[in-house]
Amino acid sequence: MLKKIMKYVVTLIILTWFFIVSLTVVSSFPSSWIRENTKKSSETLMKEGNKKKYFSLSHFETLEFDNYSDALMINTAYSIDAKAPLYSILVARKNYIPGVTKKIVEDFVGDLASNSNKYDKLDQVNELYDTVRGEAPESYEYARYWHGYMLFLRPLLILLDYWKIRVLLLAIFAVLAIRFLVLVEKEFGKLICIIFGIVLCEIDYFYIGLSLLNTPTTMIMIIFGIFLLKNFEKIRDFSYVFFLMGCFANFFCLLDYPLITYEMGIIIYLLYQSKKRNYEIQTKQDLIDILKLGFFWILGYSVIWGMKWVFIDIIYHKHMVSLGLQQILYRSSNTIAWGKEIIHANPVLAICINILFMGVPILINIALGVMLLYIKPNRNLLHRMRNTIPFLVVALIPIVWLGLFTNHSFQHSFFACRILFSTLMFLLLLPGILTEKILKREDNSEKKTI
Repeated sequence: MLKKIMKYVVTLIILTWFFIVSLTVVSSFPSSWIRENTKKSSETLMKEGNKKKYFSLSHFETLEFDNYSDALMINTAYSIDAKAPLYSILVARKNYIPGVTKKIVEDFVGDLASNSNKYDKLDQVNELYDTVRGEAPESYEYARYWHGYMLFLRPLLILLDYWKIRVLLLAIFAVLAIRFLVLVEKEFGKLICIIFGIVLCEIDYFYIGLSLLNTPTTMIMIIFGIFLLKNFEKIRDFSYVFFLMGCFANFFCLLDYPLITYEMGIIIYLLYQSKKRNYEIQTKQDLIDILKLGFFWILGYSVIWGMKWVFIDIIYHKHMVSLGLQQILYRSSNTIAWGKEIIHANPVLAICINILFMGVPILINIALGVMLLYIKPNRNLLHRMRNTIPFLVVALIPIVWLGLFTNHSFQHSFFACRILFSTLMFLLLLPGILTEKILKREDNSEKKTI
């Protein structure tokens, strides 16, 4: 036990130093290198506004991407002071120009603010536009996050502007999806491959490259899936793998829908374990694994986050541990800053509004499931139901998450709703399991059955 604990402690120390050193390296070149592409990026964002509208084929309606967070990310990348790279990357300022900025506001509990002298509401796009043109009198720190996306964003901005980065990301996502689905078909058959493909479309996976905010989380999700599919038989300690995934999810992502990385991993894990035992029902063991691997994912996600707060407290005495804990309480409260007004939303309302954003995909999946059950009814439905219990539990986990973090779930429901990935998966896996099209036990255990 002591040896295993030391393994995790050493991993945390190594990862923390790796994250700090790598971020310092990409912060060591001057912002003049990325000025031209940052300027072009700000012009693109000014045309689109703080929220980019796009038509979602899977939702049959116009939805939005969070351009104001994209502008914040680019602004933070540009506001790095290469003469103090470590401090700059840890405090993560926006609207900062050395020698020009007169006022710096430290990170505080609540939503990130905008220049109080010019904007009466959060306006990240206009702030980026002003900053890259030399107007940055008031800067704000966003030290609560690691901002690991800087590892790819700053180097990319040397070569590409915002629109070209989007095109590159769209291409990368398409290639990763093809690789992932090929591996799924190889391991689990065409039906499960189709199910994964449908759900990827339903969370607008193939549009995600248009959003810098949602890119790291979604890319980690699909890469994690590919990693498990290629290495499942080689992995001896899945707890450690899920722990590492939690660490990387927290490092690279701002808080959008990080749980989706765990959802992808646990669904593949359950499918693999079921296949290994020739689909013999072991509900109790599956539920234990869901809880255990979920615990280690949360452990990695939360502890690596806390490591940054502790590091800033020790080096710069900014009381980040206290601020971080208060911010968690704020994001899980029912207090919502809605423009200039303060409203209150309970967990049920936060869950409902996220389900509403996923309403069309949910209805489509229910309709497909009913059709499948009607076409091929099965006499042993109650017995087969036992096979669906682990997937049902996984489907409920994101709903619990949405309820726990009421503030965040309600305020950012237009993208946080993608956390319902496993819920959408369950609605399609359920009829497949009940009709014995998947997870069907065979006498010959070596026969391919899905």
